[in-house]
Amino acid sequence: MVSARSCCFLLVAAPALLTACPDTEGAFDAFAARQPVVTTGDAGSCPGCITAPADAAQIAGDYLFALSAYLDPSNPVLFAAKVTAAPGSGGAIELGLHLEALAAADRKTVVGNEPEDFGPFTAGADGCFDGELGHVAVAGAANPISGSNLVVEEAVLHGALCAPGDFHCGTVTGKVTEPIPVDLSSKGGSHFTLQRLDEPGKYPEPPYINCEKDEAKPLEK
Repeated sequence: MVSARSCCFLLVAAPALLTACPDTEGAFDAFAARQPVVTTGDAGSCPGCITAPADAAQIAGDYLFALSAYLDPSNPVLFAAKVTAAPGSGGAIELGLHLEALAAADRKTVVGNEPEDFGPFTAGADGCFDGELGHVAVAGAANPISGSNLVVEEAVLHGALCAPGDFHCGTVTGKVTEPIPVDLSSKGGSHFTLQRLDEPGKYPEPPYINCEKDEAKPLEK
């Protein structure tokens, strides 16, 4: 498992997506104080998007990776993602993720710290996987609302590989520790999606934010 201490990925903690006010931490405190904490019991279950498990050859490639925190799911943190996939034993697939955060301002310019590699994660023959990311830190330029830096501990992707291999999705769990404590599993949970790109650098707009393929807010122009 590769350490993710500097990865923008931690936008997974996107709770700082909460406000556009200059005093981002103060506004976040006020917002979070109004939110009841209700942890779901099935945050780690495999999503129901599978029509049939995709194989390794169908999975590898370039994607847009969207991370949507429950606090503001329609404003996801976005990443250019390169997925690697290799056959494992018993029909399993070994996955790797190479991620670079994209600027919230245009959803296409790479920003933040050096790109990070995650994995390998093992997806079972049913397509389900748990990708343990651990400690991750987020550069604020990819934050679509406040621009605040974030830190998440125990970050995990609970996902499914879906045939024909152009869209994968799942839930995200973890504990935001900065700017204030937030459980990403609260109030129905947080989500991620992977949408395959027709060509590197050409991103879908607006992106999908969950397994139901709900769309993010359109980019403001």
